[in-house]
Amino acid sequence: MFFCALPLVFVGLRHAKKTSRPRFHPPTGLNVNDEEILTWDKVDGASSYLVEIDDKSYETKTNSLDILTYTLEYKTYEIKVTAYGDLNNYLDSKPSKVLEYAVPEVSGLKFALINDGTAYKVVGFDKTQGGKLIIPAEYEGKPVVEVKDLSFCDKLTSVVLPDTIEKIGNTAFSGCVNLKRVKLPYYLRTLGNAVFSMCSSLTKSHFLRLLKR
Repeated sequence: MFFCALPLVFVGLRHAKKTSRPRFHPPTGLNVNDEEILTWDKVDGASSYLVEIDDKSYETKTNSLDILTYTLEYKTYEIKVTAYGDLNNYLDSKPSKVLEYAVPEVSGLKFALINDGTAYKVVGFDKTQGGKLIIPAEYEGKPVVEVKDLSFCDKLTSVVLPDTIEKIGNTAFSGCVNLKRVKLPYYLRTLGNAVFSMCSSLTKSHFLRLLKR
């Protein structure tokens, strides 16, 4: 009986060794800056990180994530980060504490029918509004395909244009001195002159494809 029990003891010890890897502590210090870059304190040894924004997940190798295009509704988002371990040394952490990140609503866009009443263009904006402007892909059931004049909206900090936009008119965003980031549409065909002139704070512009010729 004594010799039969030994293999079971050794098996138990091997199993204990496999499962004795330490677990990473949950990431801390979650923060979103005014350019919508999410950062958190680095977890030494983490192979990568899983960022959960509401019910969607994104993986990144670094302790930061650009969330400009992941927060396209005016609402409060719940954000969590998990540090991934590896196969040999560490187990995945538990999710971090939830960071609530609010995108305040920006209203006041003005639209006009074009293309024989089949589409809309943006022709104005309430310049007392500010923050992140998310231009809708549709208005009253029809696509929004053009932006004409949002110039000198000095309270805007970022603009996200939907992929339905095909044309941005001359000087459309000129003089928006606090505009820092712009996400341009995938199907943009025409970019007017001096669209971003006098936008002294503009640091990043997302060109998702070359303009069609």
